[in-house]
Amino acid sequence: MTDLGFIYHHGIKEDEDEYYIIDRNVDIAKQKYKMAAKEKFPRALNNLGLFILQEEKNNPKSLLKAIKYFEEAMNFGYVKAGFHLAYCYENGIVMERNM
Repeated sequence: MTDLGFIYHHGIKEDEDEYYIIDRNVDIAKQKYKMAAKEKFPRALNNLGLFILQEEKNNPKSLLKAIKYFEEAMNFGYVKAGFHLAYCYENGIVMERNM
């Protein structure tokens, strides 16, 4: 599910002919990411957090959810989520900047 979310989030482009085989669809992407995250799959939790950072960055309430997804993925030992959480602290996303 998380891989399907990624595909719909970014689309699939045929490099040579410059057209999309699958168009970007953020609504389907979010749905797929959420389905995978419900299963507590760490990479899915991380990807859902990233999706929110990229697509809902102007919504502080959503950004708080992204932080929680990163923290939850970290609790499962998913190191990349720790990197993304540190990025949020470093850049003051939702919380006060804290180096």
